[in-house]
Formats: sequence, C-alpha cells, structure tokens
Amino acid sequence: MLYVIVAALVGITTAIPTQPGCCVPPQWEGVQVDALGIVVGGKATVSDSRVFISYDEPNNRILTHYYITTNGDKWNYKVLQDFNKGIRYVLFNDDVTCQPKPLPGPFKKQCIPADAVSQGNVKLGVGDHTF
Repeated sequence: MLYVIVAALVGITTAIPTQPGCCVPPQWEGVQVDALGIVVGGKATVSDSRVFISYDEPNNRILTHYYITTNGDKWNYKVLQDFNKGIRYVLFNDDVTCQPKPLPGPFKKQCIPADAVSQGNVKLGVGDHTF
C-alpha cells in the first residue's frame, strides 16, 4: 500500500498553551482546516475538512462541527459534549435526530502539564514546502 500526502494545511485560530504549566483560556473558538491526498493501489483519494471548535470550560461543554469532502462526497456533523449531563450528542448531515451517547469521563481542562518534556519537532507539508 502506497500513501502519498499531496497537501496538508492545518491552522488553528485559538490560544493554544505553549509553555509547561499553561492552560488555554476558559472560553475560545477555533477552526482547523486540512487537505489530504493519498494513492492506494493506484487509486487517488482527495479529502479536505474544516472543523469548527467551541470550547466552554465554565459550562463544561465542547461543540465540534465537522465539514468533510472526500472525492466530491460531502458530510457534515456536529458533536456536542455536555459534561454536566455526561452525554455526547451527535447530529449527522443536519438531521433533526441526534444520537446521544454517554461520555467516557469528566471534563478535562486543556493544559500542558508543568512537568511536560518536548518530544521533538513536527513538520507539515511536502518536499520543499514544509513548515
């Protein structure tokens, strides 16, 4: 199986903690955008996605809205994690019915532990087009 990454672009417009012992702000919204191309058995697949995230620590909720396109097929779904109720609600393709499921645990504040150690650098992109 041959995998070739054609393009990858990731951007998150949030305040992400960068130093050990730091936490994200208690409320924020962000967007992640990426594009991917792979070749498996001579067949190319192209996918791109946009993910909108709303993080609400005071109310113990996280809303994630996904828009995904793969080879022209489009999906979108929303996931609301309500930690006060202990339930995850999932809505597919703007369907009016949701699929509630129990959350696996309590709300976790998004922080870098004070004793965190760097695991190395990461590069995104292809060939000379990396950052």
